[in-house]
Parts: sequence; C-alpha cells; structure tokens
Amino acid sequence: MIFADSTGSRPIRGIAIFFILLLVLFQALKKNPKDRVLIFQTIAFGLFLFMGALGMLGDMPDWLFPILAISFCGFVILAGYAGLQNWLQRRRRAG
Repeated sequence: MIFADSTGSRPIRGIAIFFILLLVLFQALKKNPKDRVLIFQTIAFGLFLFMGALGMLGDMPDWLFPILAISFCGFVILAGYAGLQNWLQRRRRAG
C-alpha cells in the first residue's frame, strides 16, 4: 500500500487525505479570505467531534491524540487571529 505504517497492517490514508484537504482549504482561503473565521471554527469543531467520537469508541491510537489536539488548538488560534484581523480592518475603514 502507498499509505501504510511500518507494520503494513493499518493504512493511514485518512491522515493523508486530511492533510491534502487542509492544503486545498488554505489555497481557497488565499483566494477569498472573507470567511476565514467561520471556516477555521468549523474545522476546529469537526476535529473536536472527531476526537470525541474516537475517544468514545476507544479506538484512538496513542500517537493520534496529540496530532488532533495540536490541530484543534491551531485552528482555534487561527480563527481568533482572523477575527482580530477582520475587526481591525473594519475599524480602519470606519475611522
């Protein structure tokens, strides 16, 4: 398999698809940055639900939790940063 871990038994294709979707998302944000806050919040909420579902099922590998937690925190911080940028731009235009 192309996307397999060292044992070859568990494909990690989902992780590769996740990172490809992130790249596509960032390319779309470069073209239209108006909805950045909403997009980042939606991704963070989706990651939160995904982590909760995996935790309830008990199938989350030990190495996956830090990756998802760091991604979640990163998207929350990005949403806050984008919101602050939007607020500053509106403030400059008004004043």
